[in-house]
Amino acid sequence: MKLYVYDHCPYCIKARMIFGFKKIDFDLMYLLSDEEKFLLDLVGVKMVPVLEKDDGTDMTESLDIIDYVDHLDKPIVLGKQDSRIEDWLLTLGADWHKLARPHYVLVPFPEFETQEAIDYFTKKKEAGLGASFEELRKHRAEYVDHVNECLVNLEPLIETDYAVNGVLSLDDFHLFPDLRNMTLFKDIQFPPKVLDYVKNVATLSQVPLLYDYSL
Repeated sequence: MKLYVYDHCPYCIKARMIFGFKKIDFDLMYLLSDEEKFLLDLVGVKMVPVLEKDDGTDMTESLDIIDYVDHLDKPIVLGKQDSRIEDWLLTLGADWHKLARPHYVLVPFPEFETQEAIDYFTKKKEAGLGASFEELRKHRAEYVDHVNECLVNLEPLIETDYAVNGVLSLDDFHLFPDLRNMTLFKDIQFPPKVLDYVKNVATLSQVPLLYDYSL
């Protein structure tokens, strides 16, 4: 199987996680952020992740991919979801996107290997955020402070260092991608339980953290 992704994309990280948890081999295929024709030809829309299954058919939507891969053999995503995790993710709000997106293009992610790909992403995301990346980067300290406050509030919600609710659930797939991407920022401070969770889930899911690119 082949999984087409961007490295920074939270939805792509979700899809990657299930392969790691299940220890299923697959080919990880990175696309440039401005690659439209390939995706349009493949699935009729520019979106990732895309799973190309062994039978040649394709699947989009990260949660559908998780469910499909999990049910290739005995399922492991068995835990119940906790509404407090969804609520916590909502508290991150726009500040997290205003911090993360302007900095992603400063990292040598495969999807940004060309200036054209960087420009494509920048134009699209600046329009959505309502400000230039350059201007948003000036407010980094403000956004980091907000994220750090949120992380303090997350710590009491973590039950184990391998599953936020004690048993692997979709909450882990929703939570870990943002936490993984936060490891890009050297001034984001993870409380001990949160850090243990991030490191253990990274190991189990085989999705590496971003400390090597620390900004």
